[in-house]
Amino acid sequence: MKQISKFWLVAIGLAFFFSTACTGSPVAEASPESTVKSMVSDIKKEKSSAAVLKYIHWPSAFESTSTEDRKMMNINTPEDLKQYASKMMKDPAKAMREHMESSLEGMPESQKDMARETMSGMIAMMEEGQKEAAAELERTSFKVGDSKIDGDEAVVDLFITVDGETKKEEVNLKKIDGSWYMNDLAFGADDNEEF
Repeated sequence: MKQISKFWLVAIGLAFFFSTACTGSPVAEASPESTVKSMVSDIKKEKSSAAVLKYIHWPSAFESTSTEDRKMMNINTPEDLKQYASKMMKDPAKAMREHMESSLEGMPESQKDMARETMSGMIAMMEEGQKEAAAELERTSFKVGDSKIDGDEAVVDLFITVDGETKKEEVNLKKIDGSWYMNDLAFGADDNEEF
């Protein structure tokens, strides 16, 4: 069995920061299933996992982000959070480089050199992961399964197939202002789980 690739870690790995992020965007869908179908269609059409960003209700995501995480990411508004997430999803290596460079300010020169060397290795790994993720997306198919609706919350089964191996994920949704949006970005992001 191969491990879940970096695609899913990058694609939906924002859960590290937004474990209970709700969504809310211009995407208005009538049912939980149609929301998930639109999301996976956008991922395939745009050839990018960043398509999930359209399904985020940024004020809710901002509220669910801890004060400590907001401070670490230098986020003061829902729009800041959206910009941060967008950078991380569209070019995580570049975003990491910028974040790490800014964290070097005020550090003694001797420590900066050592930190830059470590950063360089981490960024190289991220860049390789991005290439692998793009290649894997080409080999990935999605099938939306059944949903369970309980008031303004729903769970939709999503079957993700990569290289002939299928894994079932549950996509949590919440109804906000009459539309269904992703409620949790954690599906597919378990680093230790095997695919």
